[in-house]
Amino acid sequence: MGQISFRVRHAGFSLLELLITVAVIAVLLAILLPSIHAARGVSRQVVCGTRLHSLGQAMQAYVSTYGDWLPGSPNTSGNGAYPCGWRQKLFDGRYYVWDGDKDAFPAIQIFDWAAPLLSMMNSAIPPDIPDRYDLSKRWAFLCPANNWAVKINHASRINIATLVPSYATSRFFTYVPVSRQTGISPGTLFWAHPFVPENYLPRMTSLENPAAKTFLADACRVDRGNPHEISNWDYGYTDYGAWLNEKDPETDDPSLAYRFMAARTQAYRHRNGLNLLFFDGHVEYQPEGDSDANSGFGSGSRQAKFWFPSGTDTRKLPNASGFSNNDIIVP
Repeated sequence: MGQISFRVRHAGFSLLELLITVAVIAVLLAILLPSIHAARGVSRQVVCGTRLHSLGQAMQAYVSTYGDWLPGSPNTSGNGAYPCGWRQKLFDGRYYVWDGDKDAFPAIQIFDWAAPLLSMMNSAIPPDIPDRYDLSKRWAFLCPANNWAVKINHASRINIATLVPSYATSRFFTYVPVSRQTGISPGTLFWAHPFVPENYLPRMTSLENPAAKTFLADACRVDRGNPHEISNWDYGYTDYGAWLNEKDPETDDPSLAYRFMAARTQAYRHRNGLNLLFFDGHVEYQPEGDSDANSGFGSGSRQAKFWFPSGTDTRKLPNASGFSNNDIIVP
């Protein structure tokens, strides 16, 4: 009688089955990863909006405390801050309480809106200027989608590695009209320009429609010559707003909104759009838009009304020749 042999078949995948499984997993990943990435992006946008809302509450507390004046202007919270001097009194001394220490002044630079808001948020303000500047890029001031590492090197005051500011205020709300200028030094209304409407001061009551005027917005203000340094000009606290279309970053006529492509991309970090905090305290998401739309009044985040006081004649703006739609009166 012959010997009966049994062949035991070991359980496992054949090469074809393995390839099919890998292909299915790859297809599922291709389908799911964009959704996961999009969900993370939306989550970051929501957190960013929440932080902006808290900054809006601090801004409104500042306005209520300091006679309706808006923070972030050389004529208001920055009046008397470096580099213009210290311990200057504006509007009969109805500003900060001086203790004789120059570093006790909340604003560290004439355009600094962040340190004054820290004082409104019941937060201890670091006495060390570099620490104070670094804190104004973190905590409630940090967009979770912003991780752009930079350096600031001011020879006499700040030389640190930090982050690019997540948010900037529109520079055009910081001026007064030339007719309201009271001097050329701290303690006066000295930051003036001819483009400013005659009825405007950096005060909440001067904003005809606070719900359409931007206090802070996503930004990425870096030195055009070095994308990993912050200019000493304004420490990254201000911007010219996002109302202009992006221009070729290789030309000598870059957009005044975002100085070159890398910074623009980082500013429009939420699904190619911006979070904007308006002076009435609400936060709004706006897609990029087109500044030439609607007869030059713009669309999306590039609506001129968001970035200028009502009545602004864009023909009188600083560097007006660099604007593509420079002949409108802002509503």
